[in-house]
Amino acid sequence: MRMRRMYFFMVLAVLGMAACEKEDMKISPEDQNLTTVKFEMDASNLIHGGATRSVQPVYSNAGFSIYAFRQEDSGNDFICNQVIDGSSMSYDADNKKLTGTARLPIGTYRFISAYGLANPANIAMPAMISQTLTDDLGYTHQKTGSVPEIFLGEGVVANLPSYTLGLTSQANPVVTATLKRAVSRIDILFINATKNGTTYTEQVYPDGENIFGNKDLEVIQLKLAGLNEKMNFLGNRLGTATIDADLNVSDLNQAVVIGTNPGQTAVGTDGFVNYDNIQGKDVIYGSAHIAGPYVFPGNDASKNTSLNLYIKPTDSVGRTITIADKLPLERNKVTLVKIYVLEGNVFTTKVNFEVEIQTEWLGENEVVGEVN
Repeated sequence: MRMRRMYFFMVLAVLGMAACEKEDMKISPEDQNLTTVKFEMDASNLIHGGATRSVQPVYSNAGFSIYAFRQEDSGNDFICNQVIDGSSMSYDADNKKLTGTARLPIGTYRFISAYGLANPANIAMPAMISQTLTDDLGYTHQKTGSVPEIFLGEGVVANLPSYTLGLTSQANPVVTATLKRAVSRIDILFINATKNGTTYTEQVYPDGENIFGNKDLEVIQLKLAGLNEKMNFLGNRLGTATIDADLNVSDLNQAVVIGTNPGQTAVGTDGFVNYDNIQGKDVIYGSAHIAGPYVFPGNDASKNTSLNLYIKPTDSVGRTITIADKLPLERNKVTLVKIYVLEGNVFTTKVNFEVEIQTEWLGENEVVGEVN
């Protein structure tokens, strides 16, 4: 009986120690200094095209990231102390919202929200932890390829809202942000046409023929000079440095759309904005649209970037088309290089460009030339 009683007290002692350990875990100083923050990101500018063209962008929570900058206890600087991975949150593609929570040390914060910088290709990113939030904090475009489709906030750092988190008895405010496309895209539009004076008249190809002479394409490369090299976390160009880069159009089976419209081309006309989901019906029969690479824009409509276009069919000699004028590259706009083929097809014509620049809103800058 005595042995049983002693064993019973030993069990109680062990259970008591375990309970004390659990209580200690609940009230640890580290946990006391953390607060739960709710995030709600408006991603309605991430346009989801129809299912008829698979080149359309596909977005997921893994592409989102939120950079938390906490104000120093003794000072005015905001220092990055956590990078919140969007994979831990929920992305509703129908409502186009990213929502979720994170645990952060109490304090006053500013946040930078982004899409496309979580695992960016062809971008040199700084190590974010311990970085000071300024308008000069940014990243660079490497020469190895095009940048991803990036969505960011707008403005300047000084205008970012500050959030007081866990410092009062009031519930923490919901951290909100709206993302807008921060890059530019360069597209090519080959149009079969005749010319009378300065007027181009689009022409359909005979049934079964197209502007590439029915050749399969192996390479479409944009040889660009004077590309903007650096951008900050609010989508503003940093400095004046430029790079030269040869950017291949990826996945030609998806990027190239051959026209099927028996009438006229809609791409590049007033009111056309569906650049995320261009289809055959948007281009006159036999002509072609090419969805090109994303690049860093400038801060205005300055025409600083030059272009040579190299296009090569499979098992045949390629050709280079030189664009005589320079391209404007603006945030959230497609720069459309429109090339009129006045005779034959792309691989049987001579190059003779007369280039003019037409700048319109509605997501487009237009560069017009011809080959004959």
